Amino acid sequence: MENLIGQQVQVWCNYIYTGKLVEVNERYIVLEDASIVYKTGPLDQKGWEYSQQVLPKHWGVCFHAIEAFAVVE
Repeated sequence: MENLIGQQVQVWCNYIYTGKLVEVNERYIVLEDASIVYKTGPLDQKGWEYSQQVLPKHWGVCFHAIEAFAVVE
């Protein structure tokens, strides 16, 4: 994931987190200006049906919790 630093990503865990990837280390990643997605809506459409940007400026996600990830275009 280090090659994705600086890009907007979505990370699928128990919840979906989205934000700018700013740090990667051996245990976790850090998202800046992160949002939590509660309802995706159709995945073939841009944007989320329901998300909230209430997370702290830097939000860490442990690698062991990540099920999937992608760059947001």
